[in-house]
Amino acid sequence: DWSSDVCSSDLFPSHDMEGMEKVEDIRKQRESDYGSPADNMEVQMRIFHAYFKHKPASEFTRQDMAMIGIIIKLARQSFKHKEDNLIDIAGWADVASKV
Repeated sequence: DWSSDVCSSDLFPSHDMEGMEKVEDIRKQRESDYGSPADNMEVQMRIFHAYFKHKPASEFTRQDMAMIGIIIKLARQSFKHKEDNLIDIAGWADVASKV
């Protein structure tokens, strides 16, 4: 559950409960859109392993970091089609071509 990890009251001082409520609202929406964090991260991990199978972490480039952004969006897209994911994928591809 994301609420126990991402939305801990330790992350926000007591005077900023509104900020914590916003995080909780976003967390609930993301879980509704993309399934549980564990399921989504499992998909991300599988894509990540496939993409970087032949490259040790010590050889990662700035372009590879942009590809990780694409991997995250691909995993989200696999749970639910959203135009925003496709726009972000295009944006990350543009970044990868410029770094």
